[in-house]
Amino acid sequence: MTTRKRILPPALPSSESRLDELRGFVALLADRFIDYDYYDVYDSVFRQRVDEIVDTIKFDADSQHIEEFGEYIRATKSTKARDFMKFFQMIIAHFSA
Repeated sequence: MTTRKRILPPALPSSESRLDELRGFVALLADRFIDYDYYDVYDSVFRQRVDEIVDTIKFDADSQHIEEFGEYIRATKSTKARDFMKFFQMIIAHFSA
C-alpha cells in the first residue's frame, strides 16, 4: 500500500487578496462539498486558514463573534464543511461592509 503524501497548503496570501481567497473557498465548499453531500473536510487548507486567521487578525468588539467561532472550530477540531463555510462567510460579510 502506497502512503499518500500530504500536500502543504499554500502560504497565506497578501492582505489585499485574502478576501478573494475566502470567496473562492466559500464557492469551493458550496460547489464541491456541500452540493455533492461531502460534508467533512480533513487536514485541509480550510483548517489551516482558520488557524492562521485566528492567530493573525486582531478582532475588535464588532468582530468578536468571528474569533469565537474560529476558536470553536479549533477547540472541537471540526471537520464540517458547513462550519468552515460559515466562518469564511462571516469574515467576508464583516470586512466587505
